[in-house]
Amino acid sequence: MANTPDQEALRDYVKSIFTDPIFQLLSTQSLFTEIQLESLLIDYISSDPALERVPPETKIVLREISKGRTRGSYNRTLSQARRKLTKILSSVLLVGYVGLMDPTQVTELVETASELRELQEKTSDRGQQHENSTRGDKEVAFMQEAKKELKNRLERIISRKERRTTQ
Repeated sequence: MANTPDQEALRDYVKSIFTDPIFQLLSTQSLFTEIQLESLLIDYISSDPALERVPPETKIVLREISKGRTRGSYNRTLSQARRKLTKILSSVLLVGYVGLMDPTQVTELVETASELRELQEKTSDRGQQHENSTRGDKEVAFMQEAKKELKNRLERIISRKERRTTQ
């Protein structure tokens, strides 16, 4: 089956996400496996109404990490990832509900996610402009600084409640 330009763009996008340094940092701390993340991304991106309908067989072809796996395997992995996502979001709601996280911490978490998305879009645009070149020293330093800032923010969000309970 030959890939269409849309399919190639989807595959390239998924590849670019997996090579993104911030994605790599977050995914190492995530409860998702790489295959689950890949399945969620493909499913989410391919359901974009702006794109032509992507048939299930094509979603399997788009996979890189789990290349050669069956449609049933893809569907099982996707189902596992969706259940895990539901549990993760329920856990965030639960810690907010029982007071382990106050609204300002949840807001800061959402704002951080939004800022990371903006950063990803900026670096993605930069990557397209320099598609055939390697990352420059400034960009590598910038990404290292972004990783450090992300770690600091997450620690600050979590420790804020710890400081209140110890005072």
